[in-house]
Amino acid sequence: MRFLSGRLVVTPGFAALLSASAYFGSLRLTGVFLLAAAIHETGHLLTLHFMDTAPERLTLSACGAELTVRSGLSFRRELFLCLAGPAANLLTAIVLSALDRWPLLLGASLLLCAFNLLPLRPLDGGNALFAFLSIVGAPERAERLTAVFSRGSALAVLTLGGVLMLRENGCPWLLFMGIWLTCGAFQQI
Repeated sequence: MRFLSGRLVVTPGFAALLSASAYFGSLRLTGVFLLAAAIHETGHLLTLHFMDTAPERLTLSACGAELTVRSGLSFRRELFLCLAGPAANLLTAIVLSALDRWPLLLGASLLLCAFNLLPLRPLDGGNALFAFLSIVGAPERAERLTAVFSRGSALAVLTLGGVLMLRENGCPWLLFMGIWLTCGAFQQI
């Protein structure tokens, strides 16, 4: 099938993150989040397939998954592609809720959907925001507005992560995510 024709690249950082998650967390929880992430990426890949566009590469790194597309997409198609992963997670959660089954996967799917819809790049929400703003206005202005939203959202995640680190038994994951997102948001031009 065309949507499986691209390369899969697994970085050492992904292996390290997976190992740390399994060691410091739970193998069951790690597996459930990997399944939710696979559902998410399948949403993107199926959308590319229906757009008759082949992915060049799917890279799994410590920062998540990044899908690289061979040919340029219109802003409208990019918007649909960005929203396909979160939609797959939302659909999974709705089906699991209706079946009253696998509550851990339901929660992981909702969490991954909500997180990826944050309006900051490189997440799907930030890329969707850029595509939408480019459809309704000039791409240059869309880039500037997306950067403002990205920086504000990243700082909000960083602040929330810091507060939870101090109040909730020192759980560092959201703080680490906030640091990563803030660094990425402020590196963009």
